[in-house]
Amino acid sequence: MKLFMLPYAGSIWSPYNCWEGLTNGRIEVDIIEYNGRGNRQKFPYPKSWDELVKTTSNQIIEKMVNEKEDYAILGHSMGAKVAYQVYREISSNKNISIPKCIFLSGTSLLSKNDTEICNKSREQFENYFIKLGGIPEIVLREPELKEIVFSYLYDDVRLLSQFDYNQDFSKKVCRLTVLNGANDAIDSQEKWNKEMGMECGYKVFPGNHFFIEEYAKDIFDFICKELS
Repeated sequence: MKLFMLPYAGSIWSPYNCWEGLTNGRIEVDIIEYNGRGNRQKFPYPKSWDELVKTTSNQIIEKMVNEKEDYAILGHSMGAKVAYQVYREISSNKNISIPKCIFLSGTSLLSKNDTEICNKSREQFENYFIKLGGIPEIVLREPELKEIVFSYLYDDVRLLSQFDYNQDFSKKVCRLTVLNGANDAIDSQEKWNKEMGMECGYKVFPGNHFFIEEYAKDIFDFICKELS
């Protein structure tokens, strides 16, 4: 079984480096990169949210050697919203099986509009993401590298502002599990159940917004239990 992992905003190289090599002998971690980033720089960066969802869905479909193979999708932060709509895109394809589970990590309720960050000044924009964490110190110390990362962040957030939540999860329903850090702004399991119209899995780990890096092994072990 494959666990496809979708990047958070601003990723310019392979995200989730600390996840590479994690396996229980049955689940293989497969890290996706968006077009125009990392190993897929030769492909044009998506001009719209819909294009991002479509090109990311196609990557997953292309990686499915066996159309009936079991798989799951995890998206963190911005990637959680991509994962939600990638699932909707894939579930409309009659030739591909739906995933066993969608893991929405590091995100508030999808119906919440959290894109006002686009309207902030450059300084406010940078300070917001520096405070959020996840940007290596080496990036912040190198002006050129910092400029690239924040340029990518702005492009991603601009696409994210086009996200339009549709309450109809899917006619084909799979398991959905929400993962969050205890020190991040989180919503209750009851609120998630109500929004999705189904009983969602729910797990809170120690840490802040980027708990997914600090507690990679613990999260992976939990995911393996969820998928067993």
